[in-house]
Amino acid sequence: MRRKECCQIEPFVSHNMRQVFDLVDRIVVFRRGRIVANLDVKDTDGQDVVAYITGAKTGAEFEGAA
Repeated sequence: MRRKECCQIEPFVSHNMRQVFDLVDRIVVFRRGRIVANLDVKDTDGQDVVAYITGAKTGAEFEGAA
């Protein structure tokens, strides 16, 4: 997601990591309809995001959310 101007949020959906990191401030990863990660772009990298997407890493704190 990218913060647009003052208080608006504009969703952006992509599997292109370079594009995602260039355009957004936060990354929310959904897997099988559930949120598995909610990440600040400054604190993560593409490998971390891919690990959440593939299930190699789990977001235990998000279990049951969505």
